[in-house]
Amino acid sequence: MSGIANRLGHLLGLLALATVVSAAAPEPETTTIVVEEINGTYTDLGGELREVRNGPVVVRPTSENNTFELFANRLELTPLEDGEHQADLWVHFEGEADVEAEILVAGISGGTLTDVVVVPNQERTIRTRVKLERQEEKYLITMVESEELTIQIESQLAGQLVTICENFTRFTFGSSCDGLDTALNNPRVPMPEPGKELELDARQLSPEQKRQLDDYLERSGSS
Repeated sequence: MSGIANRLGHLLGLLALATVVSAAAPEPETTTIVVEEINGTYTDLGGELREVRNGPVVVRPTSENNTFELFANRLELTPLEDGEHQADLWVHFEGEADVEAEILVAGISGGTLTDVVVVPNQERTIRTRVKLERQEEKYLITMVESEELTIQIESQLAGQLVTICENFTRFTFGSSCDGLDTALNNPRVPMPEPGKELELDARQLSPEQKRQLDDYLERSGSS
């Protein structure tokens, strides 16, 4: 279901940024880093979820109870030109959420369904490009570019929503349910948009982490 996917995308985007600022690479070559501190369980990631659109068909999901487990991560960080850095973050995760979804076809409500949506155990890679800058007692991280992430989910909601959609489109001219099943079962996770900024308080880092990060920024010309 795209609801948990949206929350997952938001969380993974933050994890990718947090992993970048935890890294330190004195040389310009690609550096592989594992940050075990960000692994763990995350709960109640929020109830306001992204709606799914497929032509005139709209699915509006909400979720009050959700859990996301990050088992492992690995980052490949490469300095680029103009103070930019490529960050390829590999993650191993799973999760689940209680989801309620309303379907509308051409503006007409087809009802609301509920189900437990499962994000099965899987591995994915997120590719991003960011800028890092030291500003007094904080680090400014700016998203430059990111790729959408497609994940796999398991839910009876998708099939039920497609059935409702097909029943409605019999009486709605110009409406189609083609592609809705794929969109619901293999949602694309949005990453933070270009220009999105995140401030990291330098006091959240250890003296060694700050030293390594400052050295990295200086060597890469980003300080």
